[in-house]
Amino acid sequence: MGPVYQLTPSMLLFALVFFIAAGLCIYAVVRYLRHDRRPVILVFAVYMTAIGSWELLNFLIDAVTAEQLKLLGKNIVNAVSVPVTIYAIISFTFIYTDHKRWIRWVVLACAVHITCLSVALFVAPELLYESNGLVTQGPFTVAGFVFERFVVLDRTLKPAFLIYWLYTVLLESTAIALLVRYTLQNRQDVVRGQMSAVLVGISAPLFASALLFAGVVPPAWNPTDLSYIVTAVAFTLAVFRYRLFRLIPVGRQQLVRIMGDPVILIDDANRVVDSNPTARDLFGVGPNWQGIAASDFFTPLLDDVNRILDITAADTEISIAIGDTIHHFSLNISPIQNGGSVETGQLIVMRNITEQKDRQQKLEETTQELELSNEKLSRFAGMVSHDLRNPLNVISGRAELLRGEAPTEHVEPIVRSTERMDAMIEELLTLSKAGKSVEKSESIPLAGVAADSWGAVEDDTVSLELDIPEDVEVRADANRLQHIFENFFRNAGEHNDSPVTIRVGTLQGGEESISGFFVEDDGIGIPESDSTDIFEQGYTTHTDGTGFGLSIVEEIVTAHGWTVTVAESDMGGVRFNIDMTDPV
Repeated sequence: MGPVYQLTPSMLLFALVFFIAAGLCIYAVVRYLRHDRRPVILVFAVYMTAIGSWELLNFLIDAVTAEQLKLLGKNIVNAVSVPVTIYAIISFTFIYTDHKRWIRWVVLACAVHITCLSVALFVAPELLYESNGLVTQGPFTVAGFVFERFVVLDRTLKPAFLIYWLYTVLLESTAIALLVRYTLQNRQDVVRGQMSAVLVGISAPLFASALLFAGVVPPAWNPTDLSYIVTAVAFTLAVFRYRLFRLIPVGRQQLVRIMGDPVILIDDANRVVDSNPTARDLFGVGPNWQGIAASDFFTPLLDDVNRILDITAADTEISIAIGDTIHHFSLNISPIQNGGSVETGQLIVMRNITEQKDRQQKLEETTQELELSNEKLSRFAGMVSHDLRNPLNVISGRAELLRGEAPTEHVEPIVRSTERMDAMIEELLTLSKAGKSVEKSESIPLAGVAADSWGAVEDDTVSLELDIPEDVEVRADANRLQHIFENFFRNAGEHNDSPVTIRVGTLQGGEESISGFFVEDDGIGIPESDSTDIFEQGYTTHTDGTGFGLSIVEEIVTAHGWTVTVAESDMGGVRFNIDMTDPV
């Protein structure tokens, strides 16, 4: 009884093809799972899987020495590996040439093919081949390595195999014809080296099969099986040298035609190679536009042509007058290169930003109007405060003269009213300026501003706990930030029974950063029903209050791009949180 396993020269080539196909398959699968979920990647992975399984089966077929096992292996190859490979080629070709609508039918045909042929070969194992037993070959010496005598399956090809072969030839020829036709129709879209590698890879098994049936190569040499070494090498070049997955040409139908923005492809001689309907409608060109000079394509807007063609920046903006309307475009110009580094043309994409520009212009106009209105309001508030203070000072002065001469119960209400009116005038002036945009901000220590603010409004009945690290800084308008603290401190003292404790601290953002600050007290708090009204102008619960303090705070906070919210303090009173847009 002879050995159960053996080593043949062909097994080395089968193993080499298997590892190349497996490597390409793994690369495609990883690429697909990570970020590139295009159908072409998935189909390529299936194609490489089919080739790898084909070569692995051939390796095992050569390794075994039993006639029935060799015949079984050949039948598995023909029933599974061959149809998956052939239909994967068809699917890859359909995607490569942008005929994806046929993929579903290809998958169905592959499933029917595998099922029917598997059943037929199970019933009649020698449907395709007639086994004539085993033939001994060798010994052979390859590259100094001696292969001892080994056995191969002696087969006679039956008519069914010829029909099967013709069917696979028809499918492969169809794929090759589609690729050649696509290449001729889209010369500018196709990377020649890439297409050449794909054609060689797909054609190699077909050429090997032709040699087999022409009698040039005997069946024992397995020419079709060995031809996949050429296929594996060709697709390796296509993927890594000619960037198959990145530069797969589906340009005209998918990239150009369906884009809503004008797209023009110009070659190195400034001829229009391709364009989409949007571009042709914009420039009003006729049906015979392909191949014409760029200057003729842009004839209706000839004054703008040189500006477009002379732009060297990758992204720029351009305005074009069409009739009485100005259209604005963001121009993106990308160089087109062949398989090497030679520039063969330019792809011009004109993204229409007319609506965006119109909105931007309206926004700028509205902003200018608001700034002018605020300026007028500020001047008006200044004049009113000046005119009001003159008679108010007279009233206040006369009230002081009346002290000691008139009854106190009559004089004190006058004094309190004049003081309240003076506070209202001051806060109205502050409010008119609070909402202005912060044009100049600087980095200032938060704890220092809070301390200075406390010094301006310090009250013996109120105490301050400052829990802010000395190194914490914020970008803000120092004067207006001080107004925020002063209003919070004054508000706590005026609206609570003494004594009152105020605490100021920082808000924690992500990754241990500081995103703002808070001011809280241990007073009586704010009723939940009033929490939505406290920032309204004129809202107050104090008889002598002006109702402008917290509305001033909100205006200043908004002007900085921050937000202010109110909540219940851990100390039992009210808490105001200032969340800053950018972490401190």
